[in-house]
Amino acid sequence: MNSNITSRFDMAAEIVNIAFDEFKTHHITRNYTGLIQRYYQLVEEDYGDPRSKRFPLMEHPLYTFGLVGIYLSWVLVIGPFFMRDRKPFQLRRTLVIYNAFQVALSAYMFYEHLMAGWLNYYNLKCQPVDYSDGPMSKRFK
Repeated sequence: MNSNITSRFDMAAEIVNIAFDEFKTHHITRNYTGLIQRYYQLVEEDYGDPRSKRFPLMEHPLYTFGLVGIYLSWVLVIGPFFMRDRKPFQLRRTLVIYNAFQVALSAYMFYEHLMAGWLNYYNLKCQPVDYSDGPMSKRFK
């Protein structure tokens, strides 16, 4: 990783340049597995935030791809097959409870966002990213 990176734009530009160079190399040899491995190394190891590795399902991207695959198979294949000869479920009460929960959760998240940052510690100008492991950086993540 280049330690002379001064901004997020420079970091993004460097990643794009590396990605183009890698694509040119792997496109000629048809080694797309190496391209995927290089992308994973760039994003996870070189530029990734090490604090996120302790979160559930964040240590490898295959968990995300697996969950998306399960979701798509359920929505596109299993669900329609299961419901093809059935009447639609009556979900009015469930939807009212779900929507009330979503409103309460959104209000809490809005409050936390204001208290953790915009009203107390952050300003509307360009704010440097706090990569420390302190309580305020964890709260505003």
